[in-house]
Amino acid sequence: MTRPTYQAAGCLVVPVREIVDIANAARVRGDLTTVIRRCTPLRVVVDLHAAVLTRAGVEVLEAAHAVAVEDGKRLRVSARHPLAREVLRITGADLLLLVHADLPAALNAP
Repeated sequence: MTRPTYQAAGCLVVPVREIVDIANAARVRGDLTTVIRRCTPLRVVVDLHAAVLTRAGVEVLEAAHAVAVEDGKRLRVSARHPLAREVLRITGADLLLLVHADLPAALNAP
C-alpha cells in the first residue's frame, strides 16, 4: 500500500506519522521508493511526525535519498521533534540528508 501524499509549494510531501523501526522499515522503505519513483515534482519532502527515530528509520531515509538522487530528484526531511533531529546528527545522516526543523522550512529550501 502506498502512503498518502500531497503537494505543497511545488514539492511532494510524504507524511510519516509512525515510528519507523525494524517491524515496519521494509514497508515504509517500499512506500517511499514507490512514491519517489512515481512523482512528478522534483522535490520531495519526507515529513517526520514522531519524536523517536530508530536506526532502521535513519536507514529508510538514507535509502529514500538514494532513490531520489537516482531519479534526479531532491529529498528534504522535515523532522519537527528535536530528538529526531539529534538522532540524524549523531548518526551523521544529516551530512547526507537535508534536514529541516519544520515543514515550511523544508518546503522553502532550494
